[in-house]
Amino acid sequence: MPSTSLHSRYDRMLSDLPVSGSIVRLRLSIRRFRCKHTLCPRRTFSEPLAPPVGRRYGRRVGRCDALVRAVAVALGGRPGSRMMARLSAPWSRDTMLRVLRRSDPASVPPPPARVVGIDDFAWRRGHS
Repeated sequence: MPSTSLHSRYDRMLSDLPVSGSIVRLRLSIRRFRCKHTLCPRRTFSEPLAPPVGRRYGRRVGRCDALVRAVAVALGGRPGSRMMARLSAPWSRDTMLRVLRRSDPASVPPPPARVVGIDDFAWRRGHS
């Protein structure tokens, strides 16, 4: 339910793409509201960010996520981290690998396998 009862505010910092070699951080003031509905288990809730701006619990802007993901796919962890440092966006190799492991919400799961192949192998050398 929509609410107009303001509970509090908190600041949230998001990283954006660099401008002229300088690191850019966005400081957003997020409002928390009280839920007036008596059956609702949550007492307070915060206003959500638009998907291009940021994800829930995210530390980067959406377009920044896309850049980190593209560099991580192309280069991997440590080389990708060095490339991002040259682009004035210093993210660690662990961040690059974490972005690769995180599933992309826009991706579609692969279709189920229709044919399964089994390779021949030998328990002992020289036997098939």
